[in-house]
Amino acid sequence: MSSGRRVFCYENLGIGVRSNEGTYLEWLEEFFVPQFGMEDGIAADWEITVTLDSDRYERLAGLGPSGEELLCFALDTRDIHLPRWNADSPAKVLFDKESDTFYLFESGARRITLVSRGDGDRSRIALMRIVRELAMNRAQRDGGVILHASAFSIGDRGVIITGPKGAGKTTLLMYALQATPSQYVSNDRVLLRLDDGDPRIRGIPTIVTLREPTLHFFPSVRERLRKSGYTVRLTRREASEQSPSELAAQRDGRRSIGPGQFCDVLEVRSVAGARPAALVFPRLCDRAGPLRLSRIPKERAAKRLYDSLFGVRKLRTTSPLFSDAPEQPPFDREKLEAACTTLTSQVRCYECELGPDAYSDNRSSQILVDQLAGV
Repeated sequence: MSSGRRVFCYENLGIGVRSNEGTYLEWLEEFFVPQFGMEDGIAADWEITVTLDSDRYERLAGLGPSGEELLCFALDTRDIHLPRWNADSPAKVLFDKESDTFYLFESGARRITLVSRGDGDRSRIALMRIVRELAMNRAQRDGGVILHASAFSIGDRGVIITGPKGAGKTTLLMYALQATPSQYVSNDRVLLRLDDGDPRIRGIPTIVTLREPTLHFFPSVRERLRKSGYTVRLTRREASEQSPSELAAQRDGRRSIGPGQFCDVLEVRSVAGARPAALVFPRLCDRAGPLRLSRIPKERAAKRLYDSLFGVRKLRTTSPLFSDAPEQPPFDREKLEAACTTLTSQVRCYECELGPDAYSDNRSSQILVDQLAGV
């Protein structure tokens, strides 16, 4: 594919992405849209250039590390620090060993250049993380709150599934998408807006990791995933061109795929966001029978929601490196607690008990439809 430029838009931020390898733009579009909008030929707040150039890569590699590390990406359970590199230009240079990519920052000009070798697709994840981190920083600076949550919508009514890591959010999301007439919004991260007392949620695209214990509940999904050859670094077109031997090498019982690929194997539609109507806290238990949805007091729900916010344990939710503000706003516990109280006062709040039979019991789907379809 030829090179080109696209502008990816999230809330009030436009991020221009240019690459000398057009498949990077194809891949990024599949990963981000529809949660991100996409435009051509317009001005952007930030410009990112992806350059696959082995000679330039080797020149940068020869400059060596400076001995300093900087916080680059804030994940929910860990932070990613990258070593700063010596530079032969005014740009700040970092090296990402995982993606074998150099980042060149010109923060004053809001320009970032990624330089990697002239082959492979390892820089795609680095590119995605940079675009997402810029979007998350701006959204929070403008008053948004990031939930550690999954979400789906029934019509224009959103259902948020939230809880700590390991609570069963992704599995319950998959079940709800299969059992109700719903659309996918997000997995793992959700942006909450409370402007003018009218809550709205919007998906924040993330890698979806499917493990065998989860796929065990959904044999038809597991089979479609096996046949698809999907893996997070490939576009759908590239996955369709894989040979059987290449597909077999990817089967290790754990598959990481993109949001668009996830919707494909579930055969569901993806939407950018919704107006939240229900908040669900999954809880694994030993109770036999179908899943059980129980209303919980709003005060209790607000506390549990706060404890499940993205990054609360670290008192930080994004990296200050990818910001167009001189300083990141300080962590504001009172503001976040107030946002949790506001949301839980305007939506129905449930605990969802999930026993060992919950997903195999045919009654579970009707319970979800009866209690959530009309919220």
